[in-house]
Amino acid sequence: MLNDILDARAVRIDDADVYFSPWRGTARPASGFLHAVFVFSIVMQFLKTAYLAGKEQGGSLEDRIRLEQARLEHAVDGTTQLIKRIGLDWLENLVFDNLNRALQEVRQHG
Repeated sequence: MLNDILDARAVRIDDADVYFSPWRGTARPASGFLHAVFVFSIVMQFLKTAYLAGKEQGGSLEDRIRLEQARLEHAVDGTTQLIKRIGLDWLENLVFDNLNRALQEVRQHG
């Protein structure tokens, strides 16, 4: 979805810069890192919704939520740097609205 939005607006991200991806445990090109932050922000919102709906018994979903929360929090500084480098307000709003919503929901209900 993010890649489609970027393509539609002819946005090209310079992949010469790399950012540490907590999902892969290694440095990733800027576009891959940004995509991961965007996608896992949405995944986190889904996980929290499923947890609150009581669709799973036991601790595995709760453990996954804690893991993804830590990964997202670890990615905040890199995301901030990358978004500032790109310099598009609408992209900043899109990415950080999802990221903040994901982290806020966990903090409120966690």
